[in-house]
Amino acid sequence: MSKCQAPSPLIRRKNINSIKEFIKSRRTFIILSCLFLLGLFLRIHRISIKSIWLDEAFSIWVARFDLKRCLDWIIRIDQHPPFYYILLNFWMRLFGTAPAAVRGLSVLFGLLALPFFYGACKRFLGNRTALIALFLLVISPFHIQYSQETRMYSLLVLSTAAGLYFLACLLMPDEGKRSGKGSAFFIWAGYAVSQTCVMLTHNIGLIFFPLIINTVVLGSLVLRRAGTSKSLFPGLEQKGFLGKWLIGQGFSLLLWLPWLGPFIRQTLRVRGDFWLSFPTWESIYYTFQNFNFAFLPREIPLPAAWNIFYWGLAFLGILALRKKIGTLLLFLLLFLGPMLGEWLASFFRPVFLDRTLIAGTLTYYMLLAAGMNSLTRPGLLFKSKKAGSRIILSVILILVLIPATGSFVVFYVFHQNEGWSGAAEHVAKKIKPDDIIIFNATWTQIPFDYYYHAYKKKNQEKGLPVDLFDRNVLEPKMALTDIPYMISLLRDKERICLVYSHDWFTDPDQIIIRTLDHAMIMKERKRFPGIGVFWFEPRPGGWDKGRIMDWLKKRAYTFRYQDAKAREVSVAGTFNLWYPRQEHRMKKDERGIWSLSLDIPRGRNEYLFVVDNREWKPDPRNPDKVPNGWGFSNSVIIMK
Repeated sequence: MSKCQAPSPLIRRKNINSIKEFIKSRRTFIILSCLFLLGLFLRIHRISIKSIWLDEAFSIWVARFDLKRCLDWIIRIDQHPPFYYILLNFWMRLFGTAPAAVRGLSVLFGLLALPFFYGACKRFLGNRTALIALFLLVISPFHIQYSQETRMYSLLVLSTAAGLYFLACLLMPDEGKRSGKGSAFFIWAGYAVSQTCVMLTHNIGLIFFPLIINTVVLGSLVLRRAGTSKSLFPGLEQKGFLGKWLIGQGFSLLLWLPWLGPFIRQTLRVRGDFWLSFPTWESIYYTFQNFNFAFLPREIPLPAAWNIFYWGLAFLGILALRKKIGTLLLFLLLFLGPMLGEWLASFFRPVFLDRTLIAGTLTYYMLLAAGMNSLTRPGLLFKSKKAGSRIILSVILILVLIPATGSFVVFYVFHQNEGWSGAAEHVAKKIKPDDIIIFNATWTQIPFDYYYHAYKKKNQEKGLPVDLFDRNVLEPKMALTDIPYMISLLRDKERICLVYSHDWFTDPDQIIIRTLDHAMIMKERKRFPGIGVFWFEPRPGGWDKGRIMDWLKKRAYTFRYQDAKAREVSVAGTFNLWYPRQEHRMKKDERGIWSLSLDIPRGRNEYLFVVDNREWKPDPRNPDKVPNGWGFSNSVIIMK
């Protein structure tokens, strides 16, 4: 009987070396596979936990119609191109309208963007930098959020990433390789189609993406032909490049052209009324912070230092690319161009919003990755090339993961969407057959009904100031002139359920809830994230129009607060929904007394002073106070 012999040390060493060689030869593939799996996990983790919120419900509502009616509604009331809604229409036919199902389309777009982004970065900056940039995109809380949302922003990222990849293939062709006619046609057609997809996904992409790309490409061609500099991109040296480029641009424009008329109509509507306010330096700062680490928890100290760390890496990336001036110019324009454009446009109509700028973060992450990679140059901090490079890169990636991990905890565990699921369940349990449900923001009926239909209730639902989209306006505002319609609608109702949300825009003077509170008796209120549900029952003689109109008139009141050391003081209260704006800032006199005169509603008004944007203080001169549930009290004024 023979005994089994253990392999000799020489054989074991040979086997280990073979495994090492196998891993080394396929290292990039293994890293890419791990990053893709990580990206998949982060984008599907707890995807169905959060309630469908207003914008998501609107996407589902529009996309559920047949294509003709879907396009009609988009043109009539929306501000976005149709491409995402059309794809969502087909997706819902296959997978249904459950939260995880409809959000799955955005997950798919977010995952498909990863290989395109890696391929583009590899062409422009090399494989090592591309892997670092891909890691940043995979763990970006900002991108993870919009890969879990039933909106078009994940598709915008995919379209932009694909466009950058095909553009990189055109501008940075592989040296020593000649592509065949079929391959070249595929690349040219791929870029033209990708650019069209960007233009048909979001109007910000329509305006800035082709404008910036054409500025860089055509500008580089002009400089080369003028002989003032060498070509900024090797691909521009190819024979007939300009003619092919113009043909591709013409093809892209031809594909988009049917949307020209609806685009003009949408643009005019945004000029008429929109919910955004003019961007402040603070809002711009937090936009940049969201690009770095959205949802940063308060427990992580010195958020400004983390931002400076990221921006320092981006600056190092700019320095690293200073010899590749064409690539650097392209990256900076794609990142900063839309931000600057939205800021300038906001002087006419505020449009500055971080999520509409999400496509520009792709080149921002490329700059960050270039900065990280530049720190790993041999001899910079360590003499050993391999050891120093790995140590520096490992430290940087750990520093990047610290705020990102905190952001993941906040996003997955604590961050809440509007609570439409809970609101619908609450109403379904308490509603009676003859009760009427009123919505102050007419289109909030859409997310409410998304959940409420499951309870098979048939109560009458109405919106104020008008019913859903009766004015062809997405969010019409309540005005005093709408009171007669409100009285005619509600005066004979035995019980009213008011679903109150987005009132800061649709009912800024709180006309609806103040009228109901005066004309009826509030029996119960229930709060959900971003939503209030109020139940009212009749008050004898409460619907007298004259008394209601007199009650809604405002009275002037002068607020005063003494604090000579304060740099800024605002007043916030129930009359401005606890959101002090520019017009609520007080002025200080030579004695250090801050004052402001405001017209505030009759009845009970609670308020506080906001000192230096961080301390909320009651009025020391006003003895009337009530607990506010936050451990201190609000001051109270009763205007008669």
